[in-house]
Amino acid sequence: MKRALKLTYDGSLFSGWQRQKNAPSVQQTLEETWHGLFGELIRTTGASRTDAGVHARGQIVMFDTARTLTDDQVRLAVNSRLPEGLAVVTAVAVPDSFHARYGARGKLYTYRLETGPVRPVLERHMTAHKPADVDLVRIQKALSLLEGERDFTALMDQGSPTRRPVRRIVSASADATGSRICFRIKGDGFLYHMVRIIVGTVLLAGTGRLELDAMCRLIEAKQRIGLGPTMPAHGLCLERVYYDRPLFGDDGISSLLAGR
Repeated sequence: MKRALKLTYDGSLFSGWQRQKNAPSVQQTLEETWHGLFGELIRTTGASRTDAGVHARGQIVMFDTARTLTDDQVRLAVNSRLPEGLAVVTAVAVPDSFHARYGARGKLYTYRLETGPVRPVLERHMTAHKPADVDLVRIQKALSLLEGERDFTALMDQGSPTRRPVRRIVSASADATGSRICFRIKGDGFLYHMVRIIVGTVLLAGTGRLELDAMCRLIEAKQRIGLGPTMPAHGLCLERVYYDRPLFGDDGISSLLAGR
């Protein structure tokens, strides 16, 4: 039987999704927990290989198992053994044809940023801190210019070559409460560190240090130099993964295409 799980986790406690030789990962923790419960070795595949420090509210994971359990039994049993920073939100049986990674049609990320002078002590694990005097309207304009399909090579760090640099940003927005900004970026896929570079770039535009037409020219020229920095990992959260058909409610293709 093939199972899919929706996971939530605190990325500050892990070295990322993927197994590492000398550091704890979400994948390793989940697989070892299952083995400890049922004596069965499983190999999980995640929809997104989140980096160290990146959080998730909606990571999707699949694996094959010989165990016959209800969805609630899976969730309750696994959560009884997982550490506090990792939990199964829900579980479902899926067809053999389902693939968590290759079947994904899009993702929604958020990025939380404090721009005031005082660092966000209580929310420090999930909110980046970059003191800056920013123009939110200018940030929103910069984000709107990124919507649509184009080659986003300029918004990719080196280290993970791809054969498909053309991606579609379905929606990109930013809302502020005081000096706290929350970015929401939804697309059909993202290049290496792309969301974190987008935030760094529009923040640069929001301070007036990068003109909007210059931003567009650099992206068109596939020129990384001149755009914003790669923002810290801990402000980033994977909120949702979308598939052709809804898996856990509002994650079907129609929800992906419905803007925000």
